[in-house]
Amino acid sequence: MPILAIAFPQIDPVFFWLGPLPVRWYGLAYVFGLLFGWLYARLLVRTDRLWGAVARPSAQSLDDLLVYAALGAVIGGRLFQVLIYDPGYYLSHPDEIVAVWHGGMAFHGGLIGVALGALMFARRHAVPKLVVADICATVAPIGIFFGRVANFIKPEMWGRPADVPWAVHRRMVPVTASSVGFCRISTVTCDPVLLKREIAAVVSAARMRYTSSAPQVLAQKARRTTMN
Repeated sequence: MPILAIAFPQIDPVFFWLGPLPVRWYGLAYVFGLLFGWLYARLLVRTDRLWGAVARPSAQSLDDLLVYAALGAVIGGRLFQVLIYDPGYYLSHPDEIVAVWHGGMAFHGGLIGVALGALMFARRHAVPKLVVADICATVAPIGIFFGRVANFIKPEMWGRPADVPWAVHRRMVPVTASSVGFCRISTVTCDPVLLKREIAAVVSAARMRYTSSAPQVLAQKARRTTMN
């Protein structure tokens, strides 16, 4: 283990209990990611200088987008986990399919679910799909940030073995190693890839605030249409 390796903090994955019900960090990550993403999206659509004459959804209509995104993330994430990642287990334990509190949410399925929800929102509110996509892409790093924090606390998704000074060392009971080489054993220090992704998510959110392309692209298209 490197001399300067960071000892992983022992954090209870359950934040607090409501009677017999555990409130987990993982669940709170979904709540905070959706909530702060929704608030940021409302701020974006209220900032006139970002849009010019380009049509955009109203701040009030984003309440619907929040619902679509939440349902898409949960349903898509769970279905992808059940049908793609571990169908054998869920076929033999069908009662576990709806037990999302036991864990098992696939990021890729959640992404597809949110994308479909955004498409439904754009059609229902007659808003350009590119505008809705830009809004979603701009606020997405907020949800990714909270999700990676929850991954780190759980803990899961370790980085690959590393001997760099900022490596993280955690004593764990040995389990099956990931097929992509992520650390899951107690004797190896791992690259804190999740912490890097948290930082990247914050930077991405800040950058995309000023580099969203939909308003400019749609404005150029409108000008070309007018000229023709």
